[in-house]
Amino acid sequence: MQYIWFLSLLFVIHYLADFFVQVYTWKSNTQWFRDLITHTITYIFVMIFGVIVLEAIFPALAIPYHAFLGFITVNSVIHFITDLLVKKMTRVLRRNNELTAYINIIALDQCIHYITLLITFGLFFVK
Repeated sequence: MQYIWFLSLLFVIHYLADFFVQVYTWKSNTQWFRDLITHTITYIFVMIFGVIVLEAIFPALAIPYHAFLGFITVNSVIHFITDLLVKKMTRVLRRNNELTAYINIIALDQCIHYITLLITFGLFFVK
């Protein structure tokens, strides 16, 4: 049962890391790559802090350092690649006023992020 609560709270942390604290990271279309780097670094730091807090809440899970590092690294790399591809697609869709396709790409982006969290959670945290 602890895994379910941990994973549920991890999804909340993902929301905070990917949206809530990202008010200013996607501010321009001309410096989009710099903004993507800033977004990813912010995401990494919030996720690190969040997982540390979760580990304190669920000490029985006892996440080893190498598992924590692997989880953060893999999630950060996949997050960056996903957002890079999504940014390129959404720029084209916005230019062509393809609102429905734009919304579907953003939804797909989140789906990929959550699937990544599920898989890496299983790989690195489940014993």
